[in-house]
Amino acid sequence: MVLRCAVCLLFLTLTSAWAQTCADIEQVLKSPKHEKALKSAEEGNALAQLTLGRAYECRSEFAEAVRWYRKAADRGNEAAQVNLGAMYLEGEGVAQDPGEAFKWFARAATRGFAPAENNLAILYGSGRGVKQSDEAAFHWFSRATEQRYYPAFAPLAAEYLWGRGVTQDEAKAFKLAQQAAEHGDIRAQEYLAWMYSKGEGAPKNIMKAIEWNRKAAASGSAIAENNLGFLYEHGAPNGIDITEAIKWYRLAAEHGLAEAEYNLGVLYRDGRGVEKNEAESQRLIALSAQHGYRPNTPPVPSETAGMR
Repeated sequence: MVLRCAVCLLFLTLTSAWAQTCADIEQVLKSPKHEKALKSAEEGNALAQLTLGRAYECRSEFAEAVRWYRKAADRGNEAAQVNLGAMYLEGEGVAQDPGEAFKWFARAATRGFAPAENNLAILYGSGRGVKQSDEAAFHWFSRATEQRYYPAFAPLAAEYLWGRGVTQDEAKAFKLAQQAAEHGDIRAQEYLAWMYSKGEGAPKNIMKAIEWNRKAAASGSAIAENNLGFLYEHGAPNGIDITEAIKWYRLAAEHGLAEAEYNLGVLYRDGRGVEKNEAESQRLIALSAQHGYRPNTPPVPSETAGMR
């Protein structure tokens, strides 16, 4: 999933002077400002058109959202171009067309719009809508980070960590993840915690791994919750704490993370920290398989995608 602009007036913080969230937009739609915005949009104001597109998207009226995004995008509004591209990529309100998504992201990216640069990198990395190219992905992630666009820092760190499109450099990966993590980026916090837990790019430090996983978990990261469960199950930092492990696995499973469902199922199977329950174990392990988890896959930090 790519990053969308929630009405990106100030893309460095992804905030808006008009409306920041769907709840904020709903309040606007219920106020006299709605008629003013509609009139302005119909008169060709691209920012008003973008706002209406976002409003209809929040209401899941995707075809209407596409209509207004397209009007603003045709007028050169980069945020609308990003959101229209995301609609094409996900098939919301239009037939799914990654190639068309690429076109709209590229149009905004070539004008230096960092969220579009980030999304273009994602498509190059995955090969959706364009021929896969690690080098091109690295180029566009780098362009976005040069503008201090923090959602691009974690995926760029991954490029350095795994040596994709660039010479492998764990220290550089760590530095990028640390910079974005300190600015509150959840994916970067996940990466930083993982690197501390493995000693990648910095000396191994389980306490730091727990610290950064907790920060990411506090922002709703199921990956961080599962990783905390793993650390406590396997004896970090002060010995095994199965009760704490179960707590974090359960939270991650409730948030739909397949690996956590599997881990919790194994604990029910073995009766560790919970009463042995074969039926519950089988249910959780089957659920994790339905959600795409395959055991014995080496754990790695999540691949970071984008947002609107």
